[in-house]
Parts: sequence; structure tokens; C-alpha cells
Amino acid sequence: QTPHEGSFACLALQEQFQVTVPTFEESAAIKIPKRKVAMLLGYTGTKYAGFQMNAHQRTLHAQVELALYKSQYLSQTNFGFPHKYSWSNAARTDKGVHACAQVVSCKLEIPDDLQAARQAINTHLPGDIRVLDIVKVSRAFCAKTQRDR
Repeated sequence: QTPHEGSFACLALQEQFQVTVPTFEESAAIKIPKRKVAMLLGYTGTKYAGFQMNAHQRTLHAQVELALYKSQYLSQTNFGFPHKYSWSNAARTDKGVHACAQVVSCKLEIPDDLQAARQAINTHLPGDIRVLDIVKVSRAFCAKTQRDR
């Protein structure tokens, strides 16, 4: 199975945008269970081809996914496969669009201290994208409908 062509897990996209993706060894330590979270994002979309992952395009979703992976909240086996981590976003945006409050949800291997996790993710994001808040949500939560299903 090959990763989404719009993900930095895809070698062609890494080469196109000269992005270095680290490899992490699977730890023998106790694994953190996946938890569903909602994140509130703010961004200036000037340098991006919209929010949704698209092949051969630098997108906001790809940047956030890469930051989640680099923070080690997204496993190497799920990196590049949004369906595996139940990704959902409240809206898609066009090229160059900005947002002060975009909601996304996904399942992550994330610690209990969500504010520390938010800070860790932000260290791996470019300055024009920020995770403003992160909260645990129910397994049925869907960012697209902003409610439990």
C-alpha cells in the first residue's frame, strides 16, 4: 500500500518540496493508546494549495500531518494514510485562504497533557500554521459536522 500522494510520507512530495522526514524505531516501551482529539487550527494560507491533501501540492493537511508524525503522535504505519487515523476537517479551503478557527479531528497516540502536546506539535509546524487548542472528544465526534454522530 502506498501513501497518499499529497502526504509528505510520499517520497516524490518530499523530493519536490525538499522535506526531510525522520524515521523512528518502534519503541518496545508501553504504547500510548490512540485517542480521538479535536484540534483548533489557525493559519495563513498564502503558501498553500488549500487545506485538503492533493498530489504534488503543498497543503495545510500535509503540513499538519507531518508535524503530528514528527511529534510521534502519529505512527509510521499510519503516516500518509489519513483514513487510518480517522482524519476529518470542518471545511476545505482554496489556495491562499486563511483561517482563524478551523476544526479538525483525528485519532492520535497522544499523552494526557494535551497542552504540552499542542506545544510539541507547534514546534514542528511552520510559523504560518498553529494548533490553537486541542481537546479529547468522543470516538463518534466528526469535525465535518462538529457534533457526535
